[in-house]
Order: sequence, then C-alpha cells, then structure tokens
Amino acid sequence: MDNPYQTPGSDPTKPEIRIAHTKPPGLETLFSFSGRVPRKVYWGALLLVLFVWCAILGTVFGIDGRQEPSTIDLLVMTVLFVPLIWISLAINAKRWHDCSRSGWMTLVGVIPLIGPLWIFIECGCMRGTPGPNQYGPDSIK
Repeated sequence: MDNPYQTPGSDPTKPEIRIAHTKPPGLETLFSFSGRVPRKVYWGALLLVLFVWCAILGTVFGIDGRQEPSTIDLLVMTVLFVPLIWISLAINAKRWHDCSRSGWMTLVGVIPLIGPLWIFIECGCMRGTPGPNQYGPDSIK
C-alpha cells in the first residue's frame, strides 16, 4: 500500500502529456487573410464586431437624440468601420479556409436570401475539414 503522506513524484523518463489549446484570437487572427479558424473563434470575432458596430452607431445616433449626425461623427464612424469590415472579411475568409474552400466564397453572401443562409450553415454551423488542408493545420485537435 502506498504512503498517503509521501510527496508526489514524477518519472523523468516519461514524456509530459500536453493538452493542445487553440490560440485566442489576436491581431494576426483578426487582420490576416491566411490560415484557418474554428467555429468558436469565428462566432466570437463576429459577435465582437457586431458589439463594436452597435456601440459606434449608438454613440453617434443615440446619445444626444439628434436626428442627423454631424460631419465629424460621420468621419469618425467611417474611420472606425473600415477596420470592422476588414476583420469581418478576414474572419469569413479563414472560416471558408477551414472548410477547404477559397476565401472568395465570402462573396456568396451577396446572393439575396440564399447567400447569407449558406454562409450561416456552412461557416457558422458545420465543422471544418478535419486534419490539415492546403490552408494550414487543423486548429482543433
């Protein structure tokens, strides 16, 4: 019987078991068009973009109750929307890459009714290609 008061030891000849983790989204994940992202990162990034988008619109149109935004408001809004659009396009392209498709499939979204539904089902709901593909290694082990 083992001594319960003995200090735990490890065998240095046995390799350590490491659990693979997906990297949290960083700047390269948000702004680069290369690589793959899993559904979790895809939804997180899109929800972040949606939250920031709504916050900007709420700030410009909702705080002081004005009917028309000023020129400065429109300029600031435009400057802030450019990175949000870029992030949305990059995340969508990477999600298509995870499904072994070209990032240009993002343009499917311009097809009325069918396009957004297709993107929602394939990018938002379906798992990507298991294992490595031409766009990089699988991010989920």
